[in-house]
Amino acid sequence: KATVSVLYWGKKKWKRKKKRDGQEKKKLNKKTPSKVCCMKRPFEVIEISEDENTSEENMKKAAKKAVKKATTNPLMKMMAASKELKQAECVGVKGLYQFKDFVTQREADNLIAEIEAWTDCSWKKSTFNSHRYLVKNYGLVTLYAERATRLPDTSKGEHKTPHFLKPVIEKITDKKQPWAQLLPQDWVPNEGNINTYEKMRNDFLPSHFDDRALSGPVLAVLTLSGSATVTFKQFRSGTTQPQIDAGRVEAQLEKRVFFPNHCLQLVTGNSRYNFTHGIDTEDLSDEKRVCIVFRMSKAPQ
Repeated sequence: KATVSVLYWGKKKWKRKKKRDGQEKKKLNKKTPSKVCCMKRPFEVIEISEDENTSEENMKKAAKKAVKKATTNPLMKMMAASKELKQAECVGVKGLYQFKDFVTQREADNLIAEIEAWTDCSWKKSTFNSHRYLVKNYGLVTLYAERATRLPDTSKGEHKTPHFLKPVIEKITDKKQPWAQLLPQDWVPNEGNINTYEKMRNDFLPSHFDDRALSGPVLAVLTLSGSATVTFKQFRSGTTQPQIDAGRVEAQLEKRVFFPNHCLQLVTGNSRYNFTHGIDTEDLSDEKRVCIVFRMSKAPQ
């Protein structure tokens, strides 16, 4: 018996290893097509046993079956996901990832309809970073002065996470998806906000850090409608928001990143802790922008 090793990277090639009296010789199997398929896969070696008289057609079938089996291997999936993550990371802003077409147009429209129908929670002027856009808050309430969080109080007009966001949260935290590798093992959003910006009102998002102690290590932002260009500014480690607001420090780097409609952005690592983010009115590509922010904030004590 002989052993066939299928080595593939991009366009697959076959190599045959023949063992004779303990000696291993390599030679290219000229009878076997050099292209099994054109799909790009990570490197893998598949061992297929054959008889000397095994037909070429049967070898083709065995090889295709083995390749299919290998590409469903968890390690292979992880390697493919790593490649996708590398492609998703935004150039110039380390730790910022963008996954396009996270929702379809229909899904986005349905979510916007649910948001508008959520009349128990009315639109309010944002009290965070000035009154420059409208917001609906949900989940844990962040107490910035006390450096703590608490559960929402319905008697004060505060709300738990609405039911229509749960499928979105399940998709973001789905361990089978490549972006889940960027999330801490126990990361499940427990608070956030739905923001709407309109050019006619001259709405904008002032440059800021989301609270780096209370708001968790990851920010997830889903754009439902209205593309925008977000400005990220990098500051030296340890820079505080009051220092920036007072103009006592200057940004080391400024990068403008386009956020297309229906995409998911994950703000992690360096982009989370050393970059501020903001949107100028003129950087709103459409008349209206609607997005949802998901965070896992510090649990109430």
